[in-house]
Amino acid sequence: MEFEAFLETFKDHAIGYGPHFQIPNEVYFKMLKKCKDKRVICTINHTVTLHSALLQKSGLYFILLNQPLVKKQNWNIGD
Repeated sequence: MEFEAFLETFKDHAIGYGPHFQIPNEVYFKMLKKCKDKRVICTINHTVTLHSALLQKSGLYFILLNQPLVKKQNWNIGD
């Protein structure tokens, strides 16, 4: 399943922090039907593949990325 998203961080630190891709609601629920444990394998820009989880907090659905990966790939917020 594919979707487009920009690299973001949370504006409200009460929600969390860290770079992430927000998942559109309809995509999240379709993916949730296919992977009950919320674990997914993501391919980003057809170049980077990683194991991750479908996360939800305060009405947002997202895939969290770690800082070392973001730096290694030279990604910036908004990419």
